[in-house]
Amino acid sequence: KQWYQRRVRGVVVEVSTENLLTSPRTLPPGSMVFLGDMFYDAPTAELILRWCERNSGSQFYVGDPGRWALDLISDRIECVEEYGIQDEDCPEFDSVKVYKFL
Repeated sequence: KQWYQRRVRGVVVEVSTENLLTSPRTLPPGSMVFLGDMFYDAPTAELILRWCERNSGSQFYVGDPGRWALDLISDRIECVEEYGIQDEDCPEFDSVKVYKFL
């Protein structure tokens, strides 16, 4: 497990190879977290939701092309942006949305 920390234009950016969803570590209040394309199934969606609740002092955003497991937390997120995409490997997805956890 490795942690990388860099300061970019006055903002500390941390990247981790650790599985934070199962880690007992909590984030510093005021953290901003970006998750990408992680809602493949119900157990993963539940882990993400519990982790966000454990770190309620932080802001969470997720980018996802519309996988079905997002429906499990639809009452906890709101779409803040949408981008058109072209993916020959997954033609069923024609856009990706960015959601903010409420």
